[in-house]
Amino acid sequence: MVEWSRQHPVLWNVGIGPAASFVRTFTRLLFNRTKDLYGPYDLIAHVRLPTAEAPSSRIVQQHWLAFEFFMEMARTLKVQQRPDHIKELQELKQLAAEESYFGYGTISNNLMLQALGREYIYYFGSDSSLRMDPSYDRQPYSSPILELIKKAMQGKRQLLLVETLHVPVSLDVLVLTTGRQRPSPFHSRRVAHPLISTTSKDVYEKSRGARGLDDLRGLHLPPEFYFAPPYDYIRLREWAMLIKEALWDAAGSIHSTLHKQGDKDFWLHVAQHCLYYAILYHPLQGAASYTSFDTSDELVRCWVAEDLISSTARPTKIPESTTQKQCNYYRSAYEAGKVVYRALQEYSLLSNYSSESTSLQPVIGLSKLAEGVPQLKKHELLHLEKSSQLRWVSFMNDDGRHVSWNREPRETGGDTTMTSLILRGCSNLSEFPLDKLLTPQLRVLDLTYTPINSLPPSFSCLLNLYLLSLEAVLS
Repeated sequence: MVEWSRQHPVLWNVGIGPAASFVRTFTRLLFNRTKDLYGPYDLIAHVRLPTAEAPSSRIVQQHWLAFEFFMEMARTLKVQQRPDHIKELQELKQLAAEESYFGYGTISNNLMLQALGREYIYYFGSDSSLRMDPSYDRQPYSSPILELIKKAMQGKRQLLLVETLHVPVSLDVLVLTTGRQRPSPFHSRRVAHPLISTTSKDVYEKSRGARGLDDLRGLHLPPEFYFAPPYDYIRLREWAMLIKEALWDAAGSIHSTLHKQGDKDFWLHVAQHCLYYAILYHPLQGAASYTSFDTSDELVRCWVAEDLISSTARPTKIPESTTQKQCNYYRSAYEAGKVVYRALQEYSLLSNYSSESTSLQPVIGLSKLAEGVPQLKKHELLHLEKSSQLRWVSFMNDDGRHVSWNREPRETGGDTTMTSLILRGCSNLSEFPLDKLLTPQLRVLDLTYTPINSLPPSFSCLLNLYLLSLEAVLS
């Protein structure tokens, strides 16, 4: 971090791989480390660009970057304290929200003219007919609020964080909006120090060549202002630290959504165990994708069945029926599980199915954890000493692995006992000693995509079974 920031005035965070995996965790780490190394700053601005409902153009994204920066500066510098400015900023915010909603994420040149003035439209406007309007020349060259922002920023050290940049843009738009101040190296005591986070490496690479203020001598930012720290080749120990930090971020996201149900440390514990459980369904050795969990519902139901996610929510009127009580409990726990699943996806710990359908294959924490999972052979299930140490077992696609640890036992008489058995996609169930594996402690049994004709007699022993999956059996 110190070496990068000394040599480069702008740091671009593109995460790992083409899909910018772990970009949000890297953003937090870079942002906090920058403040520790080079603070204090006179002004810290955080701009999160809105996610468009439809693919947006470079011009639209530049408009949003300029507009969100303008609004953030007005808020941070307290420009909106004057009554007339308060009303104008509220109107601009409302108009932008309406245009984005009805225009699927767009923002008009007219609104940018009203917010920033004619100078911005001259260099970055996309509608030439706007300049032919008779009222165009009556607009200020730079809007009064923007002039106040520029004046208030003079001489101040600024740290600017821009997140979720999903379309290539030129940083020249920030140069113009900040009163033509060029970023300087982070150790400098002068002007702006931007951190830019993108949603893919392609956005960063195309931003380097994006057309900007070529007509303004000395203000156009050349490629030297587009540096992305290399994260693609990190060591095993660094992977462990990154996954730990991403889990902490995911726990924070879960806690902010379910703040009435446990503190952040509690949700960190939950997120960690849910991620470990997902290893059971992670394809190994190039297994076909259909043998993994097909939807988030399947994995979340396993979490709830294993009591990894519980609910503190209670129905307002508890019915006398025990079955109804269990339904209310399960529904609220399942809803909490969906929140956990989305948080693990958001921070690149679980795969995002929408990104898998594109050419951008994400690098996820689950894949790295699965590389070190203990392998398991079928004959080891016959050894009493070995089998008594197993907690969660999977032979998905005939690839054996287990996730076990010295967790406080549940209904086991003091010994670690298998509570999940995943046989999804196994080609020959006769090779498994089901009469010994189907014990009263088993809570999850997955026989999906298996050539099973009938349930074995020992199935009657599954007194604590919460989840049985027989989907698409091949008999």
